[in-house]
Amino acid sequence: MKQITGIQEMTIQDYEACIALWKRTPGIGLSGADAKDAIEQFLMRNHGLSFLYLVKSKLVGTIYLCIRS
Repeated sequence: MKQITGIQEMTIQDYEACIALWKRTPGIGLSGADAKDAIEQFLMRNHGLSFLYLVKSKLVGTIYLCIRS
């Protein structure tokens, strides 16, 4: 299996890995806005603006951007 290093777009299938990372990251506060259904809606509203950073296929960071209209 090829190990991936780099940035890729986040999908809702990545949620479990993302929430696990956030929970173990000091200084990150979570709320109802971080529930799976809320994140799914966020990803649909802000398509193409949320990313993961992987090192050897391990999630090490997330990037979220949003557009306000």
